[in-house]
Amino acid sequence: MIMIRLRQKTLRFHLGLNERLDLFRYLTTIDDYRRLLERFLGFYGPVEAALEKHFNRRAGGFDFERRRKVPTLVSDLRALGIKNLTALPRCGALPTLESAPQAFGCLYALEISTLGWQFVARHLNRSLGVGPGAGCCFFDRYGDQAVRMWGEFGQQIKKYAVTAEIEEAMSEAAVETFVKLEQWMTFKGAPERWAQRFEVGARSHVGLESRP
Repeated sequence: MIMIRLRQKTLRFHLGLNERLDLFRYLTTIDDYRRLLERFLGFYGPVEAALEKHFNRRAGGFDFERRRKVPTLVSDLRALGIKNLTALPRCGALPTLESAPQAFGCLYALEISTLGWQFVARHLNRSLGVGPGAGCCFFDRYGDQAVRMWGEFGQQIKKYAVTAEIEEAMSEAAVETFVKLEQWMTFKGAPERWAQRFEVGARSHVGLESRP
């Protein structure tokens, strides 16, 4: 039930994120692509650092290392000629990650997004000429193993969500992760075409818009 509940709670936020990014329409040049990866790195970098505190070798056998996205973002940006990655902006308004349930909820939002990335990767290969190992490691993170990786993650979620309180904390964290990612895309320096599309949506989530 927890996977169904998470999907129900987060669906409109997930779909809203995809709609406002609209990668198939707006990701048309290498510069657009590079800027998008820079923004993703600015979010995933600090988020994964925070998640690492919860998902270590003692986390019930859960292998967080296999699910990291930062190494792929670094690889892609270097392939695109970006050398000084430490100079790129980092998100300071992160989702709340003070407990293991919140960490699982946040990772749910990040992992479910990978299910559609194969389509994005194919689009980028056709339109921009990038591919696995050559500028498109992030969107091809799991390759043809995406469904299997998602299934394994779902089993871990089910094993951990043993109380209603844990389920609620997971759901709130997953929603907040989608919202914080939207807000990050509206920051000064984000690609203008995306920032304009996010401007309204990032402020419209009742109960979350007033959080720092």
